[in-house]
Amino acid sequence: MKDRMNHKTELSMEKKWVVIIKLGVKVTLKHIKYFITCYVSLIGTYIIASRIKHSHVPPYNNDTFKELINIITSLEATEFIMYCMMFYVPIVYFIYVLPKDLLNIYDKWRELYNKEDIFVKWWYLLRDKATQKRYKK
Repeated sequence: MKDRMNHKTELSMEKKWVVIIKLGVKVTLKHIKYFITCYVSLIGTYIIASRIKHSHVPPYNNDTFKELINIITSLEATEFIMYCMMFYVPIVYFIYVLPKDLLNIYDKWRELYNKEDIFVKWWYLLRDKATQKRYKK
C-alpha cells in the first residue's frame, strides 16, 4: 500500500515539475519575443527612414515629415537608437518585466508545493529584529 502511495506522490511531483518547466519555457519565449520585437522595431525605424530619405517617396515632400526623416537618419538619432538598444531596453527589462515574471513562477512553485512565502517570512524576521533592537535600548 505504501509503495502505491509513494508512486503516486512521485508522479504528482513529476507533474509539478512539468508545470513549472512549461511555465519557465513560456516566460522565456515571451522575453525572447520582447527583445526581438524591440530591437527589430528600433532598427526597422532607422532603415525605413533612411530608405524614404534616399528614394524621395511622395510623403517625403511634406516639410514636417521631411524634418522627421532627417532627424531619424542623422548621426544623433543613430546614436540615440544605439543608446536605447544598449541601455534603456535592458534596464526596463531587468527592472520591470523580468522580476514580475520571476515572481509569477515563484508563486506557481509555492502554490504547487504548498510552501510558505519566503519573502514574507524574511520581512517578518527583519521586522522582529528591528523591534527587538528598539526595545533593548
